[in-house]
Amino acid sequence: GLVGSEMCKETEAEVKAYLDQIDPKLSMHDFRIVKGLTHTNLIFDIVVPYDYPVSDQDVVDSVTKRIQMNHPDFYAVIDVDKAVVQ
Repeated sequence: GLVGSEMCKETEAEVKAYLDQIDPKLSMHDFRIVKGLTHTNLIFDIVVPYDYPVSDQDVVDSVTKRIQMNHPDFYAVIDVDKAVVQ
């Protein structure tokens, strides 16, 4: 089931910090945590600048690695949005 809002806020802040470490241009939204039997899913979207030099997959891998280093039982389900430059 869905995880309590306290833990959710904490974990969201943590993931935001990872994104900041990788690149302050990256942002995220629609963060939620769903607890399964064997692992916990972190589900969120990452917004990547339209002309970003790093591939979406590399961004996802970097974030996933950081999450799993600290939380081996967390599984990241990440969608990448391209931010269109206005």
